Amino acid sequence: MAPRRKIAPPPGIPVNDAATAILDVAEQLAQTRGYNGFSYADIAAKLGVTKASLHYHFASKAELGRALISRYHAVFGAALDAIDQRPIPPPAKLQQYVQLYDGVIRNDRMCLCGMLAAEYTTLPAPMQEGLKTFFDLNERWLTSVLQQGRKSGSLVFTESANERATGNNTKKTPAGPSTASATCSI
Repeated sequence: MAPRRKIAPPPGIPVNDAATAILDVAEQLAQTRGYNGFSYADIAAKLGVTKASLHYHFASKAELGRALISRYHAVFGAALDAIDQRPIPPPAKLQQYVQLYDGVIRNDRMCLCGMLAAEYTTLPAPMQEGLKTFFDLNERWLTSVLQQGRKSGSLVFTESANERATGNNTKKTPAGPSTASATCSI
């Protein structure tokens, strides 16, 4: 993503430079190694602090993980809101959505929540819930934009907007269930 804009932090995230620095390093590590690929020792080494100082701000790695997801959700949600505020057609909104992810990849990272989703079954329950909330936000936003596109005639597809947004098209093809049978013209 582009450099972070100053936004109000989600509830429960400490508001200070040390906590922000911890979150920044943890996010970079999670986006490049995965949640299970780093420890408090890795964060402490990058920041030049003790592990105890990390625990002062985030008592556990699970608490840190939940704060990471909350912050990422807030920043991503603000980016989606900004796209919605622009007077552009639905296909352009979808292109800007893709650019959010492209910006992350161009920085040699992966989407934080995408990386965490790959480790879903190993994550603490509060983090799993945070991931569900993040992906629900994406699904609702995509469904809304697809509905706008269908209504304006700028997007054409056969399944429901929600099925298109989630890829849950269960139409049968000779090879079985497939999303490949769906068409969307932009």
